[in-house]
Amino acid sequence: MVDTRSLLSNAQVQRFITDGYILIQTPFAAPLHQHICDALEEVFGKEGNVGNNILPRIPEIARVFDHPDMRGALHS
Repeated sequence: MVDTRSLLSNAQVQRFITDGYILIQTPFAAPLHQHICDALEEVFGKEGNVGNNILPRIPEIARVFDHPDMRGALHS
């Protein structure tokens, strides 16, 4: 279940509709983001685009998707 406090505001939804994207800030430290970026470069360099198989290749991405603010945005 999604915490309704994490849902996007009306203004954020409007910005998403207008711009086609919205930035969601999560409190993860820079090393996690760097690790994900490095792993992405390695996977794409060796295997090309793995499409929907990216989470098994880089499971740390799930930590970002599991953050309440991200779940709320995706649910919105």
